[in-house]
Amino acid sequence: MLKLIKLEYRKAQLKALIISSILAIPILIYWCVYNKSGHPDGYDHYENAFADIHYFVSTTFAIIAAVFISKIVLEEYRSKTISILFTYPHSRRRLMIAKLIFISTFVFVSTIVSSGVIGTVFVVENLHTIADSWTNSLLMEEVIRTLLFAMATVGICLVSYYIGMLRKSVPATIIPPFLITVVSSDFYYGGSLSEIVWISIGWVVLGIVLAYMSIRKIEKSDIQ
Repeated sequence: MLKLIKLEYRKAQLKALIISSILAIPILIYWCVYNKSGHPDGYDHYENAFADIHYFVSTTFAIIAAVFISKIVLEEYRSKTISILFTYPHSRRRLMIAKLIFISTFVFVSTIVSSGVIGTVFVVENLHTIADSWTNSLLMEEVIRTLLFAMATVGICLVSYYIGMLRKSVPATIIPPFLITVVSSDFYYGGSLSEIVWISIGWVVLGIVLAYMSIRKIEKSDIQ
């Protein structure tokens, strides 16, 4: 399986994707830190600021990941080059699982790194302007939230993979992550830590189940 994941890494031609991800970070820093996410009065509490950071980072990288899915999965189906891949001495199911592990790892790591960078810049820039004190307990809570939201983002991306594979459509892959994060915005802004734990686990489980449903018959299916 590790060899298959490395194969996907070499095949994916990640330059454009990595550049897009890197460029997203300063844009998000500007929006979340210097533009206060559109709040004219800024923030009174770190909790509100980090809720915005988590929301915009998750939305951004869920959409980037959906574009990535379109590139390394759907485009191969549409161009029929996936049929060449299926001639490899590995099962179709293992090949698709390798693709999804690769995508999920990218999403998870990118979300954590981006949230960490943006959050650090925010704290440094606003250390003396926010009424709350920045404490170790607050830091640990935000680290946990970052990990949980990264998990949820992976789950959302797997859901978008399922929807995209149903239609073999790029728009059907890219639009759902945006709609899901908009509809479930209360998850980022109103949830307690315990609620976030269960909802994040729920997104991951749902994503895995739907992804499994999408690939379970792939051994016998024809390329359409």
